[in-house]
Amino acid sequence: MALHSKGEAQYWAGNYAAAERLFREALQANRLKNANNPRDRVILLTWLGRTLKDRANYREAEDILLEASRLAQTELGPQHPEHAHSLNDLGIVYKETGRLAAAERLFRQAIEIDKATIGERHPNYSIRLNNLANVLQDLGRYDEAEPLYRQVLKIDKVIIGERHPSYAMSLGNLANLLQLSGRYEEAEPLYRQAIKIDKATIGEIHPNHTIRLNNLALLLHKTGRLLEAETLFREAIESDKATIGERHPGYATRISNLALLLQDSGNYEEAEPLIRRAMEITETALGRHHPDFATRLNNLASLLYHAKRADEARPFFAESRSIYREALGDDHPNTKQAASNYARLLRGHFPEDPALAESEAAFGPHIGK
Repeated sequence: MALHSKGEAQYWAGNYAAAERLFREALQANRLKNANNPRDRVILLTWLGRTLKDRANYREAEDILLEASRLAQTELGPQHPEHAHSLNDLGIVYKETGRLAAAERLFRQAIEIDKATIGERHPNYSIRLNNLANVLQDLGRYDEAEPLYRQVLKIDKVIIGERHPSYAMSLGNLANLLQLSGRYEEAEPLYRQAIKIDKATIGEIHPNHTIRLNNLALLLHKTGRLLEAETLFREAIESDKATIGERHPGYATRISNLALLLQDSGNYEEAEPLIRRAMEITETALGRHHPDFATRLNNLASLLYHAKRADEARPFFAESRSIYREALGDDHPNTKQAASNYARLLRGHFPEDPALAESEAAFGPHIGK
């Protein structure tokens, strides 16, 4: 398993391309030896699937993780911890590709296996809780997600300590939820603590550190500190170029966030090509029916609307709302915001459009006012 160990080291260092190569070599060596050890094969498949997911190769990641899950269930048993691992990573693929209900089901299944095997005071159990909280957050169920995030932090503090990269990730996740809830004063010190841990452990050129920079920059943007936010967004983008590359959905998120800040600064000329580039990357990586693509459409529509280009904005607002409704339902905060944006444009520029009456019927007569 020497290749496996080297692959893990590269993965934790954020070198996903090198990790993928090593895990593939390890699997090939496992096949050539015809090793009669299904556990080793499940572990290698799970690691390869996880790495492919982090490289945004979602289709192959799903196939590999489904194979790992089937092998674990048949050869090791449905209650084996390695089965929980494969279910957890498959759940992340489903989450990141917009299949949130399926992701929630897999995370809950993995949690039940963990409870029966490794127990509730184990780092892997904490990871499962964290992932379930993430998907509940994406579903707009913040009241359910927050206590899980806080439970994760309590477990991590005892098991891995407060100077571990995973503890930084848990801090960042709770901070994300607090930011989404408008609780900026609570969120900011958590982000800064997480970034401090990152610098002391994984370093500043690492995908996870980039995520923390991006999220703190979002908070700074929302609280009016635009210069500091812009500096962090640009730092995060340069880090992405050096790690995950310029075709990854995470890179699309970073350039989109910078574009929104530039838009708020009145710099539409620099903002628009960034948003369009983010749309292209997201469509290629995730498809046109993913909530993240709806976000890109909404962002472009918003820029065009504020640039007094209502005719151009109109179809993007409409498509964004449609995707959100299909993917997340009418009660999700993102759907409601997209519906409000579309109704505001229609009310101000196209009041006779039948779509306005349809929006009012679906979301209430005050939508967009």
